Amino acid sequence: MRSSEARFRTTLDCMMEGCQLVGFDWQYLYLNAVAAMHNRRPNEEVLGKKMTDVWPSTKNTEFFAMLRRAMRERIALHEETEFEFPDGGKGWFDIRCQPVPEGLFILSIDIGERKRHERELERLNRLYAALGQINQAIVRLPERDELFRKICQVLVEDGGFRMAWIGLPAHDNRLAPVADWGDENRYLQSINVYTDERPEGHGPAGTAFRENRTVISNDLMNDPTMEPWHAEAGRRGFHSCAGFPIRLRGAVCGALTVYATEPGYFQDKEIALLEEASEDVSFALGNFALEQERRRAEAVAQREKHFSDTMIESLPGVIYFYNREGRFLRWNRNFETVTGYSAEEIARMHPLDFFREGDKQRILERITEVFARGESSVEEYFLAKDGSATPYFFTGLRIVFDGEECLVGMGIDITERVRAEEQLMKLNLELEDRVRQRTSELETANEALALASRAKSQFLATMSHELRTPLNAITGFTGTLLMQLPGPLTPEQEKQLKIIRNSSRHLLSLINDLLDLAKVESGKMEMTFRLVIAQSVMAEVITPLRPLATNKGLEFQDIAPVEDITLLTDRRALCQILINLINNAIKFTDCGSVSVELRPGAGSVEFIVADTGIGIAPEDQPKLFSPFMQIDNSSTRRYEGTGLGLHLSQKLAELLGGVITVESEAEKGCRFILTLKNPEP
Repeated sequence: MRSSEARFRTTLDCMMEGCQLVGFDWQYLYLNAVAAMHNRRPNEEVLGKKMTDVWPSTKNTEFFAMLRRAMRERIALHEETEFEFPDGGKGWFDIRCQPVPEGLFILSIDIGERKRHERELERLNRLYAALGQINQAIVRLPERDELFRKICQVLVEDGGFRMAWIGLPAHDNRLAPVADWGDENRYLQSINVYTDERPEGHGPAGTAFRENRTVISNDLMNDPTMEPWHAEAGRRGFHSCAGFPIRLRGAVCGALTVYATEPGYFQDKEIALLEEASEDVSFALGNFALEQERRRAEAVAQREKHFSDTMIESLPGVIYFYNREGRFLRWNRNFETVTGYSAEEIARMHPLDFFREGDKQRILERITEVFARGESSVEEYFLAKDGSATPYFFTGLRIVFDGEECLVGMGIDITERVRAEEQLMKLNLELEDRVRQRTSELETANEALALASRAKSQFLATMSHELRTPLNAITGFTGTLLMQLPGPLTPEQEKQLKIIRNSSRHLLSLINDLLDLAKVESGKMEMTFRLVIAQSVMAEVITPLRPLATNKGLEFQDIAPVEDITLLTDRRALCQILINLINNAIKFTDCGSVSVELRPGAGSVEFIVADTGIGIAPEDQPKLFSPFMQIDNSSTRRYEGTGLGLHLSQKLAELLGGVITVESEAEKGCRFILTLKNPEP
């Protein structure tokens, strides 16, 4: 019997779990070596003593209530509990109680490391969610201060931090808070943070601003650089702090500071996510700066336009300009006063209508001269609505307005010159000088408008690059993480990364569609027509899309003649059209099939994309090819999309010399037919 007991104790001594045996009077009868580590005291100090004497603080705890119940009811119990030691330390243990003849056998497993991992995962999940909220706020909020306040709110309410604030430099070298959240006890009003070398400038916020780097204090109360704030921070329970620089076009312009209530909070992953958040804020500030520049450019253009309008109205005589077809584009109020015609009447008239029949040929020659040589002038009688004719001196200048050649003209009443030749000669000299002056001013205004247009084009080019670059980076790095090159992922991390990757791809696709549409509508989309094999193009498009249909359980068919069909077209544009049509067919089909057919005709080729999806009612079909339009535009619609795909596809088809038509009924599927002319190559 003693031999068996000895072997049993030897077995318990070798176990990796803490083993304790207490009697019915709660005295410790046995503890193994692991139990001593769990108790944080030698077994010699515990054996023979009562549990309530060894651990007086456990008398009224749920943990001891569980032990009493197991002892009293002679039942086995299992519980995970957080245990507080007399020295103030804490530990997490998995406790299993089993009644034995001697009393109660207690098995303890240290699960502190697992709990730490769980808390870390929870923190990271909250930080990922907060980062997503910050990115949404950057896209949604138009004002800087409103965005700063939202970022601080998200970091506290979603990211789990105790407090967050953003500071910008003030005139006295202070880092002045412009937004904060979680500062219920007015901590920021009780402290000063500086950006220079004084002691109050060496905390995380001041150092991050001054040295343009991330600064971490994971033990705030024992960090000598945090001494100026120990008292106030301690009263509010701050134990960790981190500062991150905020940049505008690469230069530091502020700092983001966050606080946590537990020491050692900021580890590599938390720091990386917060640095990403600060970079996103910096990116948003760059966008705000570009928007302000755009607004300033627009304001300058508006002022210049107002100035030119005022100049035109203040000039004597009649001012006007019209295009090569003789359609009036602009005139001053004096033009209406002199001629007696209303604005509506002038808009429908031709410049020759204001001259006598015998004078029209001479006027036409001068107009032709302006468009051919750049300028001309003439003296002729100006015909009013009531039939009266007044001698006028007209000057004309050729300009380019909105990409169209126009004639800018001024007419001056020269009645006094007819009456007196000498006075007329003097007046002519003055008029010519004034015409040149006013023409120069108009050219200056036109140049200002061209400058504003270039600024707008530069803004669009910059925005397209700035949008594509971070999105490509997000997609690339997300793919790297999903391939688990940096390390293994949990299922939840993989799920969230896939959401990030799909969202970035969707947004990049939307940006590309918008830019392609802008090129098409501005006439800058370049087409390269070459001979291609139609079956090859169809196969190139179908191969990557077939799995999408298969994953939805759809039958996917492709039908094409055996003999090659040669087509003169732009391969990239044709592929883009087919991808849009097939993607739509798969997206709007929940069951059944999708088919793609190549059908040659007399002098044309048809690509037919058919599905058995939701179909389109006849009254909704006219909306199909409108931009940003979906048949179901309600807030609860089932299918996502911007409504750009079909509009862009139709535009591209027109550039290819073709057209897209549709045949459909509600709930009976759709047939989209792309018809391209195919003359003999």
